Amino acid sequence: AYLSRGKYILFLNNDTQVFANWLDELVNVFDSIPKVGMAGPKFLFPNGNLQEAGSIIKKDGKSKWIGTNDNPDKPQYNIIREVDYCSGACLLIKKNFLMI
Repeated sequence: AYLSRGKYILFLNNDTQVFANWLDELVNVFDSIPKVGMAGPKFLFPNGNLQEAGSIIKKDGKSKWIGTNDNPDKPQYNIIREVDYCSGACLLIKKNFLMI
């Protein structure tokens, strides 16, 4: 990360399948909300159902995926939202957010 020359750093699992314009959509998050330091996409299961649209940490300390097995086209999964954490399978981070 220290030697990178770009504005962003992308972490992407080698088995992640991406769709057209996926990276542009993640970068658009930073353009529309300048305070954002990192962004992640929604993930789909191979059958097309939603795997998760971000995650929350519940009061008991357990985590929960948002929208698991639901229809990924529902409006509530197609918005920019604040979440407790994003999956590391695909994570775009502003380089200056890492303070390196």
